[in-house]
Amino acid sequence: MTADPVELPELLVLTKAREHRLLAGKLAGKTLRGPQRLSLLIFRGIEGDWRDWPAIERWADAIADGLAGDRTTTTVG
Repeated sequence: MTADPVELPELLVLTKAREHRLLAGKLAGKTLRGPQRLSLLIFRGIEGDWRDWPAIERWADAIADGLAGDRTTTTVG
């Protein structure tokens, strides 16, 4: 995987993000155009799907749990 973008610290502050994760992705030639698609023909074997769905689901669940825990209950009356 690649390194985090240089702008990451500023983006985390601006978005008030609680956390940042870098996850593997998918590279599909049919979604690319021109030079990018040509590079896949030259460098065979770099096309594929490296997403770790169980890890993504665990992270999404942790986000949902954290957001649910932030809700404050108020009673009217």
